[in-house]
Amino acid sequence: FINLSSQIHPITAAIVGGFGALLYDLLIFTITRRESRSRFVQAIRERIPGRLRLPPWAPLLFGMVILASPLPDELAAGMLGFSAVSARKFFLISFAMNTAGIFILLVLR
Repeated sequence: FINLSSQIHPITAAIVGGFGALLYDLLIFTITRRESRSRFVQAIRERIPGRLRLPPWAPLLFGMVILASPLPDELAAGMLGFSAVSARKFFLISFAMNTAGIFILLVLR
């Protein structure tokens, strides 16, 4: 995208890139959401002491920061897949954060 930024408007490139990243993140989110109901994950959740539990909004905040950063999106999509975020909210968050991150990278190039 950075090489193409001289030929394509940054907003257009950010929207196209954000949509592509969304499709990939949606795949990871769906797989993680399906696997989060497995016995293995439930057993791990039961073994975590109560004082180590995070507030319900923490995975959402961490996921949003990771999606907007150049860090791997798999971590954020997995975290949000394990949280109580609906697929619709994930769709909006993933698209917005990926688009913003790509746009910032293109503008700062």
